Amino acid sequence: MNKHNLATGIIFFLMISSLFGQAMEEGMTRFTDDFHFLEGIYLQFSDFKMNNPSIQDKFEREESSIYVYNDSTNKRQILNPDSVWGYSIENKVYISAEGSFWKVINIGQLSQFTAIVITRFQTVDTFGFPIERYSKTLSHLFLDFSTGEVKRLNKENLSEYLNQNAILNSKMKKRLKNETGLILALKAYNELNPFYFPTP
Repeated sequence: MNKHNLATGIIFFLMISSLFGQAMEEGMTRFTDDFHFLEGIYLQFSDFKMNNPSIQDKFEREESSIYVYNDSTNKRQILNPDSVWGYSIENKVYISAEGSFWKVINIGQLSQFTAIVITRFQTVDTFGFPIERYSKTLSHLFLDFSTGEVKRLNKENLSEYLNQNAILNSKMKKRLKNETGLILALKAYNELNPFYFPTP
């Protein structure tokens, strides 16, 4: 293949890629801080990705439970956190994790929130019998918008994403020593990786 044909092929490829990217974004709205979330309860992660709560009836939260009002019976039904993915109210998103609901602090391709994580472990009592104990720790977590997976916000997990961009990785890898640096790196990753919701 001569240089002219090679250059023509590259240009054609770039044009097709550009058109494909535009097609992917048709009918989609890029997330910004003024994006409007529909109020309601997300039964599953796909509800959140589509900005389309499965339950849009009136509801309220009391401690770790959500109560949904049934207009026909004028009664309310309790929903356990383990039975739903999360909910949106007053344009804020809350995710179900560790037996309760937690506000998503930084929404993006990697959405960060904090939760009290319960860790169970085996030990022995003074007589040598095995017993189960647990500890509670306030931890930073993040949601991968592409997969729906929730991970601990630590150097190991975040590096997996930063490694996708050599410049970002080089700039941020020294900051991953504490929580402040990890959050800054997560925000920087989100700025370079916008995500989209279906246009209402």
